[in-house]
Amino acid sequence: MKKNYISAMAATAILAMSGSAAAYGADSGGVSSAAEFQQTQQTSTCTGTVTDDDGEPLPGATVRVDGSSLAASTNIDGKFSLKGVKPGAKLVITYVGYNPTTVEWKGGEINVTLSPNSNALDEVVVVGYGVQKKVNLTGAVSQVKGDEISRRPVGDAAQMK
Repeated sequence: MKKNYISAMAATAILAMSGSAAAYGADSGGVSSAAEFQQTQQTSTCTGTVTDDDGEPLPGATVRVDGSSLAASTNIDGKFSLKGVKPGAKLVITYVGYNPTTVEWKGGEINVTLSPNSNALDEVVVVGYGVQKKVNLTGAVSQVKGDEISRRPVGDAAQMK
């Protein structure tokens, strides 16, 4: 049995070196045909940087291959790495508050600059449980400083320190 396995491996190696359809070890779960080998070579790793108009990196931007489930997020330096991308693929780059951008990847490193979406950036007021536009608020809005809050009387003994 061991002899047959070694012979099969040797035959596979000889066929691979001679340019046969077997690229490497069918038993190892590797590429088993020339077509699969060629398809594997056609994809590579797409790397790049996403910045804003001022050249500042955008951490957390999404880089997605259009029509695919392949996606990555940029790191704190705005850099990303996306494996398994074919040259010519369209990349869609999105970030909150910026216009989405679509670019064609031709291979190599890419640098993408996103422009702010000024229509989406209205005055926003943060409330205790969500976010609302300032124009949608009803009632009074005022500022209270921390020392004013600490001087207020405590109504319950459990609230005392």
